Amino acid sequence: MSTTILISLIGLVIALVSLVISRIVTRRVSVLVHRASFVGSETESQYFITVTNLSLNREVEITHVWFDFPTKVHVLRGDRPLPKRLKMDEVWCTWVPVSTLPDVTDKSVFKSARVRLSNGRVVRSKQNTKVPCLGSVPEGGIPVAPSGAINFPMKNLVTPQVGRSRGAEVEPRRIIGLLKDQIAQTVETLRFDDPSVYGWWNTSQRLLEEAFGQHSRQVNHFVCEVSNYTESEEERQERHARTIAEKKGMLRAFVRELEMFQPSVSMPPDKPLLPDSPSDPSRNIESQPRPGEPFS
Repeated sequence: MSTTILISLIGLVIALVSLVISRIVTRRVSVLVHRASFVGSETESQYFITVTNLSLNREVEITHVWFDFPTKVHVLRGDRPLPKRLKMDEVWCTWVPVSTLPDVTDKSVFKSARVRLSNGRVVRSKQNTKVPCLGSVPEGGIPVAPSGAINFPMKNLVTPQVGRSRGAEVEPRRIIGLLKDQIAQTVETLRFDDPSVYGWWNTSQRLLEEAFGQHSRQVNHFVCEVSNYTESEEERQERHARTIAEKKGMLRAFVRELEMFQPSVSMPPDKPLLPDSPSDPSRNIESQPRPGEPFS
């Protein structure tokens, strides 16, 4: 057999083996859990779930994330929507407050997270033992004010958002009034699946985004909700009433915060409180540096 033919056969075998391996290689996903807190935040600790796509040649899609206790605790965050598709070596993270989970040890929590992929495979978690002392939450960008500081220009409580017309911004005094209107609404007496309940959530979230920033601590805590798909209608209704009461308590605290830190500016009431230019540094209050989000 000539050398040329031998080399061709070897090349063919290598190509076939590569093809077979590429079809056999399964989706490899790492799910790690650790406990940490947001820098500069006085709120409770969080459990962070970090998902990494370790597949050699496959993208993966996350469809569900939950903690596998006798009563499953699903992780549903408005700022970390699912499903989420990860490229090779891509990292994604979500989190829940410690108080939302049963009273168990950290060791139990570290092993209880579950991530379901689009092919139906469920990946179990392990403890993340190599967490840096300081860092950012993977994927999704750095929150505008991770410490909860109000990040606003001098003459406007609202930070202009990219791609939004300035006419869509809401004056700070009006935001406070609108939030008080949200608190006064008796949505907790409505059925949990009433369309008005969705409207209340959506409007409240939008107002908080206008006041504090889209990825602020205030918005993150407000949109975080724990649900259980196995609940009966009666249990869902009871949880709905409790959740609305808790969220109204948050709104009251946010209103007090806005009233305390609202800039004092004397201008005619008929003139909009808008900066001359969003990029004019002389019109802005310097926000504190953006530190990495969690630390262990």
